[in-house]
Amino acid sequence: ELNTVQRMLNVFWNVCVFTSTYMELDGFSGDLALPDVEGHLRSEDRWLLSKMNSVIQGTTKSMEEMNFLHATRRLQQFILDDLSRWYVRLARGRTWVESDDPDKLACYFSLYYAINRLLRILAPIVPHLTEEIHRKMMDGEGSVESVHLEDWPEVEGALIDDKLERSMEITQSLVESALAARQKS
Repeated sequence: ELNTVQRMLNVFWNVCVFTSTYMELDGFSGDLALPDVEGHLRSEDRWLLSKMNSVIQGTTKSMEEMNFLHATRRLQQFILDDLSRWYVRLARGRTWVESDDPDKLACYFSLYYAINRLLRILAPIVPHLTEEIHRKMMDGEGSVESVHLEDWPEVEGALIDDKLERSMEITQSLVESALAARQKS
C-alpha cells in the first residue's frame, strides 16, 4: 500500500512539474477565469472540470463520514487514471504550441483548476508535499501564502456533466481495450 501511495504522489508531483514548467515558460499565472476560456474548452477540458467537481463532491462526503479510505482511493484513481494517464496525455501536445493560443490557455486553465483544488483536498493528508507544490505553482494573484490557509474547495455543480463523464468512461474503456489487444498481439 505504501508503494502504491508513493507511486501516486510521484505521479502527482510529475504532473505538477510538467504543468508548471510549461505554464512558467508561457507566463501563465492562473489568473484566468472560466468565462475567459469557456469558448475554447475542448470536451476533454470540460470533462476534467466536471470530473474534478465530482471528485470534490465525493471526497467531501467521504471525509464528512470519516471514510478516509474511500476518500483517498477516489483521489488516487483521479490522479493516476483521469489526470495523468488520460487528460495529460490528451492535452500534452497543446502545451507545445509556441503562441498565446486560446486552445493552449484553455488547457492551462483546466490543469490549473484541477491541481489547485487537488492541493486543497490533499493538504490534510499530505501537508508537506502539497505545501511545496502550492508554493511553486500557486503564486498568482489572489492566492494565499500557504495551501493550509486556503478554503476547502466548493463543488461547482454547474460544471458537473454526468453524461460527459459517462461518455468519457466508455471512451477510456475502449482505448484501454484496444491497447490491451494491441499489446497481446
